[in-house]
Amino acid sequence: MAFLKAELKSGIETVLDMVHFSEKLKGVDLVITGEGRMDWQSSMGKVPSGIGLRCKRAGIPAVAVVGGLLDGYQSIYQMGICSVVTTVNGIMKSEDAMEQAEKLYKDAAFRLLCAVKCGMEMK
Repeated sequence: MAFLKAELKSGIETVLDMVHFSEKLKGVDLVITGEGRMDWQSSMGKVPSGIGLRCKRAGIPAVAVVGGLLDGYQSIYQMGICSVVTTVNGIMKSEDAMEQAEKLYKDAAFRLLCAVKCGMEMK
């Protein structure tokens, strides 16, 4: 860094810059992101935190659909993620959740968008 005048940057920030994410937010009302399992590490430079921070700076709400929640997931709310919805909708083994992933993600997206619609109707 000293010899090449390089800059240390997080991976997600680099990727978001490469895909011009901030410019793609123009005209967007809501961003949906996701992660396999959200925990305390999710707010430390992982995809949801990078997306959440960019959306927060742009004044756009961001929500996440995740496979599961573990201890400390709440820290993601400080990173601009407004709500987190899990795909797993009952007691099940990880293997069963993986086999039913498409169905579970569609159901989670439906529940999430029902909540968004409810919020829109409150205004």
